[in-house]
Amino acid sequence: MPIVIKTLIVDDEKDSRDSMAALLSQSPFQFDIVGFALGAQNGLELIIDQQPELVFLDINLPGKDGFWLAQKLRKLKFPINIIFITAFNEYAEQAFRYAAFDFLTKPIEAQRLHETIQRYLSERADNKFTEKLDRLKKFLDQKKLKVATPDGFKLIPHDQIIYCEADGNYTNLLLANGMRQVVSAQMGKVEELLDDENFIRANRSALINTMYLEEYQRKAKLIILTDTLQKFSIKLSSSGIKKLKEMGL
Repeated sequence: MPIVIKTLIVDDEKDSRDSMAALLSQSPFQFDIVGFALGAQNGLELIIDQQPELVFLDINLPGKDGFWLAQKLRKLKFPINIIFITAFNEYAEQAFRYAAFDFLTKPIEAQRLHETIQRYLSERADNKFTEKLDRLKKFLDQKKLKVATPDGFKLIPHDQIIYCEADGNYTNLLLANGMRQVVSAQMGKVEELLDDENFIRANRSALINTMYLEEYQRKAKLIILTDTLQKFSIKLSSSGIKKLKEMGL
């Protein structure tokens, strides 16, 4: 059975997305393109949702750039392979600092792409690559919060939770899809269940996911959390400020 490479393309330019898709379809290798993202935040959400093994990532994106996305994935210890694509050679050194598998310059030549994929598949066959995919599965299986519902339960990926808000004996989860999920547990219990280093207490009533941290206003003691469609301002307590410093943020 031929090897199929589950792939995602992140590029804000339609012509570039179409060109990359055409190159992949004409390649002797088989690709399953599971999605196209126009920006870094959207790319992050699609990666979490679709779980591709290979991402073609443009560096020059509107707003947050490709390096921002690569850094987020690295902070999450998300075992995925990134091939950066850009029109500018000067980004090459920086790209490899983010442990990129390769760096392709636009316009991408079919032969250059072929060589990259051939090398990728060679490493894919290696035991280390198999271990990497196993870690990915384990990561995805573990990083979900089990929430009781009237009919049973649902599993919410940690990466979809922007922050948790205390509400008496309940906790509200503010999610990346714009939804709000009520949990029948106090904040302390939710924090215990999450047990995730990306979450810190901003104050007594808010537990934030630092992967959505966009801005820290030191004088105002305020942090800004954002995703594609939402923006939240949250006050920091003294202990919250200390936690940010401990994380090097």
